[in-house]
Amino acid sequence: MFKNVCIIMFLSVAISSCSIELESKSKTQTAGDKSEQVGPLSVEGAPRIFEFEKNLKISVKGAEPGRYVVYFSWPSGDKNYHLRFRSDELHTEVPLDSGFFTLSSEQNKNLNFQIELLNPLKEVTSSFSKFIEIPRDFIVDESNYLMTKTSIVEANRVFLSEKWPLTFQNYDLSIYANELHPRQGKIQTYKDGQTAPINTSGKSGGRLSIVVEKLISPLLVEMKGENGGVGMSGAAFSGRNATIVAAASGGELICTEGLADCIRRPWSCRSTGEICHCKRFGEKGAAGLRGLPGNDGSQGGNGGSTGSVSIQIESLNFPQDKKWNSSDENQFVKIKFQAGTGGPGGIGGEGQKGGFGGIGRNPHDPLDCRGEPGTEGSPGAQGRIGEAGRDGTLGQKCVIIGGTHLNHCKL
Repeated sequence: MFKNVCIIMFLSVAISSCSIELESKSKTQTAGDKSEQVGPLSVEGAPRIFEFEKNLKISVKGAEPGRYVVYFSWPSGDKNYHLRFRSDELHTEVPLDSGFFTLSSEQNKNLNFQIELLNPLKEVTSSFSKFIEIPRDFIVDESNYLMTKTSIVEANRVFLSEKWPLTFQNYDLSIYANELHPRQGKIQTYKDGQTAPINTSGKSGGRLSIVVEKLISPLLVEMKGENGGVGMSGAAFSGRNATIVAAASGGELICTEGLADCIRRPWSCRSTGEICHCKRFGEKGAAGLRGLPGNDGSQGGNGGSTGSVSIQIESLNFPQDKKWNSSDENQFVKIKFQAGTGGPGGIGGEGQKGGFGGIGRNPHDPLDCRGEPGTEGSPGAQGRIGEAGRDGTLGQKCVIIGGTHLNHCKL
């Protein structure tokens, strides 16, 4: 599945301890001679530059996240000769008999070196060039932990973060690397308990694909669906019950003189000066009718599904607590599935106000003998709570370590 190539990292992942043997491009030229043929140096006993270049070994090894060490090594030579390494960022000389030279470099850089052989008089006798490609690292931090689109991560090394879980939400994420360094971090779809907005279904997790040569420590992946949002509350029933009910009945008015005209027309008593009063009040007005029920709350949003995950690891590069057991898939790669829960239904709206009672007497008019007004009707019942949303579903997982399928799956 994996093949060695020169510093081309992605999917070409059979590189031990991030050491990359370089097949560098080079050009050889003897001082004062532009022909490709290289003869002996002018000083007797000095190494031939062709032989030196042929035996020069260059390798690149990973250091701390984001940095690499470049190793130059060669057979030890005459101590009176020196090698001069020149680049845009470096200018240094090393005795030929030291046999090696190292330098530290940032990740994802191209280095162009001019290597010159100096005689005891520090004259340049020959020179050649070397091109070195420094691999790329992907280091999860505050600036890149949250994926906002479908993404492909291709790097020599991937470093997770304990503080900033690599979160890809409902997008697809593919990781191709030589080395995956979990560092007690994790990869997840959503943060714990993430819930959709009101009256909205939760989003499902995306698809995760990991293809790496070496896993440096146990890996944790959490595939979670987003919880559904709570349903919308039912609308309150506006206004009040407008149904008109029976008014209070009339009573009996009598006056001191008992004049029929005053009894028939009570208002005339006020002009004649007779003293009148209510002998009997009428029946109370009917009670108002109850208001109508409020509107029901809406159904809660459905929970999101987990999404699916496939992981292919060629080898493990850390001590195992117990002997390899291919049936225990949680031994080195732990995958947690948690579907989003359906949101609760919305609460019901308030019921309508009750209707007014039947009209009664005017309390400010002593000659109004009708009964008291009826009582106001009771408000309508609150609407019913909406139904809860449905829970999401669990996706598939596929884990392969060293060619061994840890569960029955198809990629």
